Amino acid sequence: MNMIQLNDLVRCQPNGNLLRPFVGKVEKIYERTAMVTVTEYHRDDHWKVVELTGRVIVALNRMQPQIAFAPALVPVNSEVVAR
Repeated sequence: MNMIQLNDLVRCQPNGNLLRPFVGKVEKIYERTAMVTVTEYHRDDHWKVVELTGRVIVALNRMQPQIAFAPALVPVNSEVVAR
């Protein structure tokens, strides 16, 4: 089961309003849907995002948490002093 929480970045499948997948931030969670503020989208959807004022309602089963890539871990030599 998806464990979507407030303020999560999510990747959403097209939902009828937008034609392409998009990324957004979860603003409010309802029973089976969530209100998402669109942050990244395909240029074909630009005017639709503007028309919707950047917010869409998306079914929870049509979104996945956006995986944030952690920076590469680099071994630190104990003799090196941080600047």
